[in-house]
Amino acid sequence: MPIPKDNLTGFYSEAVLDEMLELEILREERYKRNLTLLMFQFEIPKRFQTDMYFPIFKRISKEIAGFTRRLDLKFRMKNRVLILLPETDDDGAKKAAVKVKENLEAVEFYHDMSDEYFHIKVYFSVGLYPKNGTKPDDLLAFLNDKLIMKRQSE
Repeated sequence: MPIPKDNLTGFYSEAVLDEMLELEILREERYKRNLTLLMFQFEIPKRFQTDMYFPIFKRISKEIAGFTRRLDLKFRMKNRVLILLPETDDDGAKKAAVKVKENLEAVEFYHDMSDEYFHIKVYFSVGLYPKNGTKPDDLLAFLNDKLIMKRQSE
């Protein structure tokens, strides 16, 4: 049976996140490999949010797919993206997150109704198993809290 994917992004759906994260944690424990998680949130200029949300998110997902490895597991969580990076240490995860952030912020989006180009703002947080949590809910809460703190500080 195929694993459900989000229709807009082609990423795994949030419905299977906990189960797949638990499986990756079990693999990490068995093989003693690194498991790192990245959470991204995107800020779209307010005047473009209503009519541009879906086209922007579709483009974001294509860009992320191009900047990451095929083995990285990507999930859409409403207006966020979570990426599980198997066999990636903290430094590698931070480099990957910065690469995604810089590349996405460089993309020019076009709003045809106003004939304007614009950019989005990208926020991210990095979490490591087991340092930042040993259960899926703990890891996701850590990433979410870190992301909120980062947005509030900017």
